[in-house]
Amino acid sequence: MKVNFLYLCLNIKLTLKLLSNILTISAIVICTHAIAGGNVETKTLTDGTTIDRISSQLYKVTSYYKNGQVKEIGHYKNGERHGSFTRYSESGLKEASAFFYSDKKDGLWIFYDQHGNVKHYVFFHKNDIIRLENEGMVTNSEF
Repeated sequence: MKVNFLYLCLNIKLTLKLLSNILTISAIVICTHAIAGGNVETKTLTDGTTIDRISSQLYKVTSYYKNGQVKEIGHYKNGERHGSFTRYSESGLKEASAFFYSDKKDGLWIFYDQHGNVKHYVFFHKNDIIRLENEGMVTNSEF
């Protein structure tokens, strides 16, 4: 009886490991397909800006400096800023990370100094500042 129980536990453990590996491989295949151009269309404007059509309503726009470095990556839905936006300096350091919801500032915005270190945080809700954290100082605002 004890041997059967150990055998059963070992089989369950091996089955779970196999299922885990199958799920991991499936996730990698799905993500790779989506990233590698599942249904993404890319257009390049004359100034070098690229527009990736992710779905019928969602676009990712990447603009560049003249030196070829990425200037900004942002997302648009139905023509409005919607989702994450990241701005970079000409040297490639992150300057700001932001979020928009239906063209309004929403969520956590992070600003960086010229060395790429966090300078301050701002929390927005529908364009209103809810909280500002700047060098240890915290300011609250009402919704």
